[in-house]
Amino acid sequence: MRRIYGLILMLLLTGCIPIAVPIPSGPRTTEPPPIAALEADLHERINVYRSSRNLPALHLDPFLSSLARGHSERMASRQRSFGHAGIEERVEAARDSLGVGIFSENVARNNYSPDRVVDSAVSGWVSSSGHLQNLTGDYDLTGVGIARASDGTYFITQIYASGMVSDHHPDRT
Repeated sequence: MRRIYGLILMLLLTGCIPIAVPIPSGPRTTEPPPIAALEADLHERINVYRSSRNLPALHLDPFLSSLARGHSERMASRQRSFGHAGIEERVEAARDSLGVGIFSENVARNNYSPDRVVDSAVSGWVSSSGHLQNLTGDYDLTGVGIARASDGTYFITQIYASGMVSDHHPDRT
């Protein structure tokens, strides 16, 4: 009996006895990418667009991103209507915290699949003269915020700013 247990143990350790592992069946569900991944994608695509126009890249500022994300979240939760409501507070907060001199923002909304959310926002902004003016303006900072409403609609805000050097970014000159 001892020999049998020893033989079984040896076979298990060497992998000679197959062990059944259940494989899930049914349709696979794909989770949408995390919001942070969509925000990073938007920032990258805007900088790629700016680069194609020989414009400098925008530095992603965490404070401006928190303002943009907050605005998108308020629109997604219906605390604010879609648009630029409350921009005065965002401008004041950016001036107080970062010392920015100029400020603008673009907003978008869509209910496309996650793989098309960013493309839709960027192409919409590029096709609109006012939004394009913001996107290609003389800015050096940006903040990006995306939120998803309970009905699946994405709300996108991008803030553009420039002005005094922030102590948040001592490496900037």
